[in-house]
Amino acid sequence: MKKTGQLFLFIAIICWAGIFGAFLYSHIATMPSLLSHLPESSVLANGPYPVKDEAFWKMIHPVTILFTVLALITNWKINNRRKLIGVAMIIYILALVATFTYFVPELMEFFKSNQNTTITATEWYERGQTWQHLSWIRGAFMFLGFILMLLALTKNYSGENKK
Repeated sequence: MKKTGQLFLFIAIICWAGIFGAFLYSHIATMPSLLSHLPESSVLANGPYPVKDEAFWKMIHPVTILFTVLALITNWKINNRRKLIGVAMIIYILALVATFTYFVPELMEFFKSNQNTTITATEWYERGQTWQHLSWIRGAFMFLGFILMLLALTKNYSGENKK
């Protein structure tokens, strides 16, 4: 079980790294442009050549959840790993709850902003800025979870750091 636990933890960490890398890319390269001048800038999401990253997010989250849960189960006997992976899992679950209750619905509204004439460009801009700021906070918590997963990797069966 030692090697299996180590393997699942490695794979989970790679998945977490993929999420964080994609988060950074989208928040540095895509989101500032998309949210800079709504409703006109929504063309990035619904124009003739839209940026479509839904397939990635729909694939990476279930895979990450699966391997994080497998890492938790297969490392259960290592108390320090269990605690770190467990806290990271809680952070991830909370981030997903926030994602599905606020971030995704608001993003869908941004994508359809060119169809909504009741909200001014100033209001769209303010909503976009709020979304970005809150999303960076969500990203910081996810990064903390990633660090906890990395720290779990340093723990062995006796609960001491590897030497």
